[in-house]
Amino acid sequence: MSLSYYFLVSYGWYIEMTTYLRMKFFWMSLICLGSWAISAEDVPQISDTKEYFEWFMNEGIYSTDLSDDNVRRSISIGIKSEDSYIVSSTVQALAFFAFGHEWNSYPDYESLGKPLERSSLAVPGLKEFLIEYWRTKQSSDRDHPDYPSWMFVPRALAFIFPQDTEVLDVIWEISATMNHRTFDLQLLNLGKFDSQEVNMYRIESLSLPYHSDADNHIKYAALGLAEYQSPEGLDALVQRLDVPHEDLHWVLDAISAYGIKAMPYLNQLRSLESKMDVLPYSDKFKERLNALLRNLEELEARDPA
Repeated sequence: MSLSYYFLVSYGWYIEMTTYLRMKFFWMSLICLGSWAISAEDVPQISDTKEYFEWFMNEGIYSTDLSDDNVRRSISIGIKSEDSYIVSSTVQALAFFAFGHEWNSYPDYESLGKPLERSSLAVPGLKEFLIEYWRTKQSSDRDHPDYPSWMFVPRALAFIFPQDTEVLDVIWEISATMNHRTFDLQLLNLGKFDSQEVNMYRIESLSLPYHSDADNHIKYAALGLAEYQSPEGLDALVQRLDVPHEDLHWVLDAISAYGIKAMPYLNQLRSLESKMDVLPYSDKFKERLNALLRNLEELEARDPA
């Protein structure tokens, strides 16, 4: 069975997994009272057992009582285990940790609190293991039938090995087989990729239509362009404003991130005000546009030249 077919028949699962991850991290934030760090009174001894790695996946990797060295030691043991459940739990622990940091980087989720920082999750052989695990075991893992662990691999790779060319190759493989642009853009942002090729992919994504409730590529393209601020990105963001869309407030936020670099577009942005009562722009868009115009006009007043 081809990978592309598997994704077609499991599209509903993708939405379910996203909901599951959101609930998991929301629950973690409530437990931590605004902090992603968990302090465990009784940290179990590191061992090659299902019980330990169940704890490691759900609590240990977030625990301030488990040192970075012992986290890396656990990862090394987990990826070398002959027990597929232990391997799967290790991969999911890495992905959950990455997911928490990814969400914290988005302005609409900052209120959940700052996730626990680890010096590094990389251990010798981890990148190679995860890439091989992704490429060869997509349809063989049955220990977690609702959330197969191979689906968590790309997020772990992007977070642990940012700007890595081999990881970027994996993301393009995913793009070619999965055909879910929102996921691609999330991985590119998480992996801090900033090449011309990647930024052009973000720019292209701004104008693509949504086909389902899982589509959110305008938001993640805008977030990536805001982070790396290429001149081509700014021009594309401004041009995208001409056609109303429910997610255009993200585009305005991205333009705002450019600061004074957006000044040449001030008159073009002002012209949108006259369209807002005629075209179906959202109230959120109107609020963001007014805020952006005020900021640019203040910059213009300070430096008329």
